[in-house]
Amino acid sequence: MSALPPFSPKRSCPSSGAGISPETPTWGNIMAEGRAYFQIKPSLIFWPGLLLSIAILSVNLIGDAARDALDPRMKQREGGK
Repeated sequence: MSALPPFSPKRSCPSSGAGISPETPTWGNIMAEGRAYFQIKPSLIFWPGLLLSIAILSVNLIGDAARDALDPRMKQREGGK
């Protein structure tokens, strides 16, 4: 068991006012509130989940491309391409 709580940037400093207020809609909050209505309207969870997945995949691919372009050790492993 870890002695430190998990880090969440959106709740980093709620006492100083630096975090996101609970009223602010985020994809995670939208999906959590949509769970109660999942049987009636599944799209309340589907679309935010899909957009969140696309955003995470995009950031991951951009990071991989940046590493490939900027890491000199990666070019040496590939044979100097």
